[in-house]
Amino acid sequence: MNIRRLIVKPKPTIVMSGPVRDRFSIIERHVRTGSVLDVGCVDSRPKREPEHRRLGRMIDSLFRRICEINPDKLGVDTSAAGIEILSQQGCNVRCADAISMTLERKFDAIIAGEVVEHVENVGLFLCNLARHMTPRGVLIISTANPFYSGQIAKIWRSGRPRVHEDHTGWFDPITLQAAMVRAGLEPFEGYWVQPKRSLARTWRVLFRRYFSHSFMILARLGAHGP
Repeated sequence: MNIRRLIVKPKPTIVMSGPVRDRFSIIERHVRTGSVLDVGCVDSRPKREPEHRRLGRMIDSLFRRICEINPDKLGVDTSAAGIEILSQQGCNVRCADAISMTLERKFDAIIAGEVVEHVENVGLFLCNLARHMTPRGVLIISTANPFYSGQIAKIWRSGRPRVHEDHTGWFDPITLQAAMVRAGLEPFEGYWVQPKRSLARTWRVLFRRYFSHSFMILARLGAHGP
């Protein structure tokens, strides 16, 4: 048997840019005008944090920044308590599960910041977001990088990386793009994100961007999308 025939060449991926210090420096250009949907508008604080501190910071920082520059926005989240608090504060929000929601409208930009690692079925999640995009809409997903250099020190100290209690999976730019393509999306831009950190923890990023703190992928509807 010819072994070479069994080798499957990987699909080409978009070239990752950056790293950028602030993900909003990229997101802002897509949310200043048009309709915007923010998925995960309630801040996800660890359950071990005191309740009064969690409730005092219910609005996600990304959704807050979107609200400051665009009046045509909607935030969704599965946290009924958080949505109730944001609604009382005058935010345009709705309690909904992004996997199964039907909002009966489409959006020019859909933002899912640090959400994909929380969902149970990523395929259904991406397909449903694609169904809520306008023909020229953009989907922006940011997520933690499992190869972040800071995790190396954590593994050395405790024998394991730090993992949020609600995370169900991790992605890197290659696997997230593959999931997007299967959902009928076409990735077209990607950025590494590295907030300012101690050089002692992040020096590896100077040599390999794959050690960055997180990353984000931008996608549009593909030719065979919903």
